[in-house]
Amino acid sequence: MKETIFDQRLYDQLEEGTFNARYNLNQALEQLRLEGFPTDLQTIRELTKDEDSFKNYIVKLQRERLSGGFIPITEREIVIQAFSDLYDRLAGKIQSLRSSLQTSLILKEDGSTVVADEDAMQEKLVEKATVRIDTKRAQAYYDKLIALINAHKELTSHEKKNGFDRLVTLKFNDMYPFSFPLERDGTVSEEVFLHAMRNRLKK
Repeated sequence: MKETIFDQRLYDQLEEGTFNARYNLNQALEQLRLEGFPTDLQTIRELTKDEDSFKNYIVKLQRERLSGGFIPITEREIVIQAFSDLYDRLAGKIQSLRSSLQTSLILKEDGSTVVADEDAMQEKLVEKATVRIDTKRAQAYYDKLIALINAHKELTSHEKKNGFDRLVTLKFNDMYPFSFPLERDGTVSEEVFLHAMRNRLKK
């Protein structure tokens, strides 16, 4: 009995999410550069550390700008509005980037900026799509299923040889596609069983 099953459907779903992650990264980097921000790894981590990181970063910059001595009230209002507008232009893109970093996106340094670490992301996808099976429970369940299938085959053979009508028909839950392989192969293989039951039998 295998200890792991690779869930291709889950992998495909996760991989699809990486396209959005790359898009969010590119959008955030483009806007940050447009606004004159550095896009090195340290800065990106500071901006996306938690939900309030970017807001706190903007507030810090604003305070630094306003703490340089006397500033006329009109200029002060202009500075406050400028930083408010800056926050509004970037907040959505930074939040989307942060969400991506919490799911599938992994970054690495590339000169003075960052790029998606494709190798690390691929490794993460494979890990998430690999289901670890409780082999003891799986084997016990599979043995009982095969015993049932074999008993049904023996009964069906007996009925056929002796001219009886078929008394019992195996019907599986629609969520578990065992009927087709049973009709095709005469049994349900361990691989088919584990794939169908993977979420019920995972550790």
